[in-house]
Amino acid sequence: MKTRRWTWMQLVMVAALVALTIAAPYVQAGETKYATGTASAVALFGPRTGQTVVKSLYATCDKENGAIKFYDWNEAAVLSPTAAPTNGQSTIYVTNTGYPLTTNDTCVYKFASGAVLYRTISAATTTNVTLNSALNATGSTSDKIYEITQGGQIVVGLNGATVGTNHSILADGGAVYSTPGGSPLYVVLDATSNAVLQVTVE
Repeated sequence: MKTRRWTWMQLVMVAALVALTIAAPYVQAGETKYATGTASAVALFGPRTGQTVVKSLYATCDKENGAIKFYDWNEAAVLSPTAAPTNGQSTIYVTNTGYPLTTNDTCVYKFASGAVLYRTISAATTTNVTLNSALNATGSTSDKIYEITQGGQIVVGLNGATVGTNHSILADGGAVYSTPGGSPLYVVLDATSNAVLQVTVE
């Protein structure tokens, strides 16, 4: 019986395949969003089954005490339309008894498709809420409106800095911020005339 001899290249390939097999369960897909603006820059992520964890972020702003602010659901109000809204509609019919959503609340509108929009409530009754800006697509009764509140912040602009001077911050290598499970994440950086924001979540 012949004994098979493995070449050096074959051994390397087998070792690589074994390493990939072991590592595969631990590899997680990430998502990065990049935005620029003058007075602000925004990154918006839709809700997930579990937590949304910010793994890294980079920001530049030219505002004294300019900050990155994190907003999430934190088990506040979440409502669904009682009638499917049309593209361009801003008044959304919901069951709003007790006013879980009220004027000036900040919210994320999530379409059944998974697309998300950041909005504020400009008016509210027990049967509907009016968004400050209309929907950009046709909705359904499977859509959700999440009330979001600020859960944390990181100051970028150094206290006492001259307005208009750029300051940057890089946070990396761990859980910079985590949302509750099933929550959207809205990240906004305020500035005077220059805002740059990059956020990566896992």
